Amino acid sequence: MSLDELDADIRSDTVDIIEEIAKWRPSAQQWSRIEPILDRLEKALLESDQEKIQAAVVELELASPFRVPPVRRPEPDKNAERELAERQDRLDRMVHKISDGGRDDDQRRDQGRR
Repeated sequence: MSLDELDADIRSDTVDIIEEIAKWRPSAQQWSRIEPILDRLEKALLESDQEKIQAAVVELELASPFRVPPVRRPEPDKNAERELAERQDRLDRMVHKISDGGRDDDQRRDQGRR
């Protein structure tokens, strides 16, 4: 199965949570919980495994920093802006890949010529 064949609801939920993550401002500790889930989601997307994609989406929804408010807000990290930009880039690439059904730029160009 390819990402083109991904269930429409799963595709929508996946894009929604990734776009939502881009709005989060989690602490480094919260990111340490979120990033392994993103790794599993990326792997599931590469494998086009709907069950694993759906499980990762649920995990991400449960990991939301808005789900349980932090007891105290940690001091801002000096590297936070750079890390935030890197994370945003990763999230953007994931949304792009899902939206394009997993095709890379060369495949999209080739398909456009037909």
